[in-house]
Amino acid sequence: MVTDPIPGRASPSTFQLIPSVEAVRAVELPDLSDFFNPFLRSFMEATCRVGGEVVVARGPTGVEGCSLYHPAEQLVSLFTRSPAVAMSLLERRSRVDVFSELPLGPGAEVYYVYEADLGASGASHRFAHTVREVRPEDRAPLLSLLRELYGRVDEEWFRPIPAPPEKGFAIEVDGRIAGAGWVSLVGGHARFHTLSVRPRCRRLGVGTDLWHARAQYARARGAQKALMEVSENNRASQAIATAGGMRRVGQMYRAYRP
Repeated sequence: MVTDPIPGRASPSTFQLIPSVEAVRAVELPDLSDFFNPFLRSFMEATCRVGGEVVVARGPTGVEGCSLYHPAEQLVSLFTRSPAVAMSLLERRSRVDVFSELPLGPGAEVYYVYEADLGASGASHRFAHTVREVRPEDRAPLLSLLRELYGRVDEEWFRPIPAPPEKGFAIEVDGRIAGAGWVSLVGGHARFHTLSVRPRCRRLGVGTDLWHARAQYARARGAQKALMEVSENNRASQAIATAGGMRRVGQMYRAYRP
């Protein structure tokens, strides 16, 4: 493993590049997040699988922070309790967007974090659409959908479909994928993410059906809690989360760095 000093730190902290999924499994992870500790190791493993860069900051007492870099999307996800460690990790990358629970730049977009108790949230739901699991042959239409909505997409995330520990669900309208959403399961924890609905298919209940399909899937596999991050500008997804029984428990930030 490659190490180098963290600039601007008085303590003998170092960066450590984690080169593989096997190396990730050997890292002892402390409490680095208010929300995502159960998922952090799977985030790191997934980043390695798609050819991204996983770096941990080590100090005298162990790991102080973690940086996950995705080159195709020019995006860094940071997990640390220390603003100083966060800024030191960002010294390695310029001109990238940054997701973090710390506000690391002016004008950062706020993402609300929602949580649901899956045992208490409504298990019964009347579906307006047929929901199915995504299949390998959905790769091309799913990539098309995501590019239409988000622009840059890292295709390696979709090799294979579904990529463990993910499960994707889709709804078709008129023979075409109208919307899709993913759920990650780690132990008794679930994370709903990447809910994507074509503009012409919105307000038809597609997003609501996909929320409940993921909740039912997670509940059936023993998950007790579910998390979901939603942009402050995405009122539709906020409404879906709230209607499903989720409550806002915190927020994180996406900083756009020039």
